[in-house]
Amino acid sequence: MSPMTEQEYVEQRLDDQIAWFDRKSGANQSRFKLLRFLEIVAAAAVPTLVVVEQEVLTAVAGALVVVISGALALYKFDENWSSYRSTWSALMREKMLHQTGVDPYDDKGRYELLVRRVEGILAEESRGWTEIRASSRESKGS
Repeated sequence: MSPMTEQEYVEQRLDDQIAWFDRKSGANQSRFKLLRFLEIVAAAAVPTLVVVEQEVLTAVAGALVVVISGALALYKFDENWSSYRSTWSALMREKMLHQTGVDPYDDKGRYELLVRRVEGILAEESRGWTEIRASSRESKGS
């Protein structure tokens, strides 16, 4: 198997990762905003339902607030959205610097430098993800 060319790396690795982080960022943003909106609506419904003496609906609305709040804390859509968008932005920056041939991509070692920097960004994202999951598991165990 021959090594990837510069163009293959950009198309098959970098562009693929940029698209993945863009999709995941958008999906997490949408989920976060939807759940937060539903949480606000359910919380706002509680006092109204109390006034009109709808005990069952009041309890349901209160329970929904708790469930939605728990889901937001558990799935961390807002943190994922931010992290994925940040990684997307870093990858796009590297791609633009590389394509335009500006510093640090202005000499003959530009392909190797691109690979090292992109893989470093991806490794950092992976490391951050692992740390978040580990701390989440630790807090569940305590």
